[in-house]
Amino acid sequence: MFSRKKEGFLSILDLGATKVCAGVARVDDTGQLELLGLGIYPTRGMRNGSIVDLDETCGAVRRAVDDAQKGAQTAMGPVTLSVNSRGMKSFNSNGSLQLGPNPVQITPGFFQKCMDNASNFSVSAFLEPMHIVLRHCTVDEFMEVDNPIGMEGKKLEVELHVIALPKTQITHFTKAANQAGLTVQSMLLQPLASAEASLSREDKEYGALFLDIGSCTTTGVVYQRGKIQHSFSLPVGGDHFTRDIITGLRTTMKEAEKLKCLYGTLSSDTGQGASVIEIQGAGSGKPRQISVQILTEIIQPRAEEILDLVRSEITTAGFENTQFACAILSGGGALLKDLIGLAEKQLDIPCRLTGIQLPEKWPAELASPAYASTVGLFHRSLHVQSRGKGATLEQMVERRTPLQKSSNRLKHWFDEILSI
Repeated sequence: MFSRKKEGFLSILDLGATKVCAGVARVDDTGQLELLGLGIYPTRGMRNGSIVDLDETCGAVRRAVDDAQKGAQTAMGPVTLSVNSRGMKSFNSNGSLQLGPNPVQITPGFFQKCMDNASNFSVSAFLEPMHIVLRHCTVDEFMEVDNPIGMEGKKLEVELHVIALPKTQITHFTKAANQAGLTVQSMLLQPLASAEASLSREDKEYGALFLDIGSCTTTGVVYQRGKIQHSFSLPVGGDHFTRDIITGLRTTMKEAEKLKCLYGTLSSDTGQGASVIEIQGAGSGKPRQISVQILTEIIQPRAEEILDLVRSEITTAGFENTQFACAILSGGGALLKDLIGLAEKQLDIPCRLTGIQLPEKWPAELASPAYASTVGLFHRSLHVQSRGKGATLEQMVERRTPLQKSSNRLKHWFDEILSI
């Protein structure tokens, strides 16, 4: 029997399409996050990022939670829960407030009224706004500011970026946590959790395209001037490489995943002196030999397709490659060899693989891009905890969202993300 969860402890649940990560941490005397317990278990009951068997998924969550609690020797408290971007929709919404014929000081009340005006939008009956981000804030039509409170002007304008998910997606992920004995304190889109661990303040300020290549989705988030400007989700990811190998080489899923991880490459010169590898067939199981070049020819069209879709998304949204200082790739799908080089060629943007800085004594495996969302959830959980110490601009934005007005069931989950 574990002791009750102590104050100051942080608990997270990263419910991914391929693995469940549950963790407990605390802030030590030096201000560093100390990892107390971590449980990792293969996800069950999911297909294409959606829960298709709630009992199976709950069982996987319980196994991960049990391991985390054993390591921490304490029960997990309210968790910060990740939700993948399957079915995600995003859009912008504007609002303005005329303050008067003469400049007046902008108060929290004025800001909230302007937020109300911008929040007067409607979404499909099947969707639920999950994150509402302050994209732009302008005083007197020309002065863009981060925080208007205390400034003076005649007119205040705000533009919001709204990220919505299918209601069933949010409900089922929450049920999986609840039925495993956990309480959900806040929720965060998995790619945004990954960005929390992957991007610096400078990345967000000077222009970054963040690409989270998960198992079944590729999510893009555009940052400029320190804020999210655009986001999108594509229904294709790392699992599609595996499926292409299964079909192209007539092999098993286990064998295809091994081939992808060990030999998968996108290098254009693999045909020169290409090595030969042995694979197991799906039928009789008899081994046969193929060239690595054949594997590359199977994988590369899918990688090019994903990058072409990304380029089309950012172009359609009105962005040019010159507006990005860098593109940062994260997620397990980003580990495909030479994908960075192909991305630079296809997107015409300098690219790098995410580099995650871990606190001391954390397992080195968590520095992998595949665990970026897990690390990011800890950062976000710490941020949510610290926000309780006083009113901030974020809290005011959060209180005025239509999500909280229309859904008491979700009012404690909504976590506006100005800091991401």
